[in-house]
Amino acid sequence: MAFYYIGERNFDAAERFAIAIKQDLKQLVGMPGMGAMREFSNPRLAGIRTWPVKGFNNYLIVYRATSQTFEFLALIHGARDIESALLKP
Repeated sequence: MAFYYIGERNFDAAERFAIAIKQDLKQLVGMPGMGAMREFSNPRLAGIRTWPVKGFNNYLIVYRATSQTFEFLALIHGARDIESALLKP
């Protein structure tokens, strides 16, 4: 949705946004500890990290990583309540 929202206003920015997400995800897969560990009241959200999309710092890549896996959970605008957004059915 963020890509479409940005693209409706500025297609070039939306293309840069998509490229930035791809580059950031590639970097995070290689070094998943780079993101900020987040604390949530719901234990189902333990181990979740966030990373601001380069050049689009209002958007956060939300993920969970272990020594063997990288789980992309969401791309969320930083003004949103991340816990509520992740627990929404």
